[in-house]
Amino acid sequence: MIVKRIFKFLLLALTVLLVVVLYRTFTFKAGAALQVLDREEVSVDPKVLGGAIRYPTISHKAEMIDEEAFAGFHHYLDSVFPLTDSLLEKETINGYSLIYTWKGSDPDLDPLVLMAHQDVVPVEYSTQEQWDFPPFSGSVTD
Repeated sequence: MIVKRIFKFLLLALTVLLVVVLYRTFTFKAGAALQVLDREEVSVDPKVLGGAIRYPTISHKAEMIDEEAFAGFHHYLDSVFPLTDSLLEKETINGYSLIYTWKGSDPDLDPLVLMAHQDVVPVEYSTQEQWDFPPFSGSVTD
């Protein structure tokens, strides 16, 4: 008897869930389309990326975090992107994360978010002999 009630309740709950999902699916309205802007040719010197790779900014485990690597990487970013450093407001969170605020001319408009990460995957040291170049050498070849 109780098993029948539980089964009926579960069947009712599943039916309600299905109705809600179907309703939301068929009444969904897409938001406003994003405006596509003209793209300018952007080129980045591979040596800039190679320079960034030289910093072992590993954050997989707390004991693996190298504070000097993150500080060095932050200094490197400031040196290779001086306009970003001088024109945008920079905030450091928890000593490692950077938030740059680029204030627009109209604060009532919706914000734009550009995101990236600074940390890298730790190297399995037992595989180092399989690498053509050391993992954090920043070598640019070819």
